[in-house]
Amino acid sequence: MEKRSDKAHENTANEAGPGASIPPELFPQIVRNVAKKDLLACSRVCRAWLGFAQPFIFRTLSLWLVSQCVRWNMKFDTYPRLLSMVEEVRLYGGNDYISMDPEASDGSESEVYVIFLLREPQVVRLLSRLTHIRFLSLDNIQLEPNQLLAFQNMTLVKVLDLSRVHFPSHRDACRFLEKMPKISALSFDFCVDWVGVMAPDDLRNANSSSGPIRLKALTLCNVDVEVALLSWLLGSFFDLSDLYTLKIMWKMHWGDNDPPKPGIYALYEELISTCSHVKHLTLSVSHFVTPENPDFCLDHLVEAKVFASFRSIETITFSCDLPVEDCIELQDINAVVRVLEAMDAPRLHRIQLYIRISSEVEEDEPGDQDVPWGFFDSVLTSDSFPALRRVVFFTQVDLKSARDQVARMITNQLPKLVSRDCLRFDYARARKQC
Repeated sequence: MEKRSDKAHENTANEAGPGASIPPELFPQIVRNVAKKDLLACSRVCRAWLGFAQPFIFRTLSLWLVSQCVRWNMKFDTYPRLLSMVEEVRLYGGNDYISMDPEASDGSESEVYVIFLLREPQVVRLLSRLTHIRFLSLDNIQLEPNQLLAFQNMTLVKVLDLSRVHFPSHRDACRFLEKMPKISALSFDFCVDWVGVMAPDDLRNANSSSGPIRLKALTLCNVDVEVALLSWLLGSFFDLSDLYTLKIMWKMHWGDNDPPKPGIYALYEELISTCSHVKHLTLSVSHFVTPENPDFCLDHLVEAKVFASFRSIETITFSCDLPVEDCIELQDINAVVRVLEAMDAPRLHRIQLYIRISSEVEEDEPGDQDVPWGFFDSVLTSDSFPALRRVVFFTQVDLKSARDQVARMITNQLPKLVSRDCLRFDYARARKQC
């Protein structure tokens, strides 16, 4: 009787399972739009959901504390099959603060010391167990030579995102990437470097033991000051011939009116020339350029006519250079116009602009009347862009009631694009800070 009862229970569970009333092809979409905590709740009350939702629940690990790694190691010790479900790891370095005097009760701030995440055996053990990783993100990590072993089993990584990562040496940086021969998308975001200075020729001649890393997507932030990084990318360690998507950003330094060294511009021009065959381009322009804070990098690139090299691009996106903000200020569209004016892209069919518009404009700030709308309209409807079909403004407005007003304002300023039915509007989502 008990066996029949169990069998009946299984049949009931299967009949009430997710496939009973919802087409199976819809489940991936449903699960991706459900919060992880809700998936966990569903899995606790429905065995049918448990098996289906687990790959989505355990797909991504975000780690920033040693205690998290301890708990995950315990879970994987108990359920080793879950290890194969982890495909993404986001490792936030920085510090785990522990009190030197946990018994202090006098109300004063107790002394603390810093434990670097990758110095902990539990962290290294967890990372070395994750052999099915496809996406790896490192943020604020200072690596030591012996810590590179933690990543030696991540041979399936395809997307690597590095931000504020410091390698012991350039050779260690090469060894780190050699362990991930399948990388196709690479992001260097804000201060990726190594200890010691090498001659540019040495960086260019560095080779990978597993062959050149063939990139299809490349993101470079703040590269106008990273001479060594540019030299490395342009050398034999990487192969950029298959590059499909490129995002580059140059960063202004407030209060520093001295232009970068001339050699940086030469490398920048070489990079753009090498990557001129890309199909999708994203440019992050400097925020709020003024006569007191000129954009030397943009001035040089426009004067050198390097943007004319991008004759194969099909889409181009303009965003802001700030790390926590995607949208450029309305008055910064002048930089966008300068870039487009310097281009001749016969295959370009879509332009996207992320802009932020404030309903209140200070007296000393330019308003929409100072934006070169007429010139913008003329450039985009010129013979330089014969295939252009869409110009999409992703707007971020501080007042929701002003969204329609902003769309009408832009529409009235761009009659030629309107006549070609090119204009579209959407809402830009604010980027969340980690």
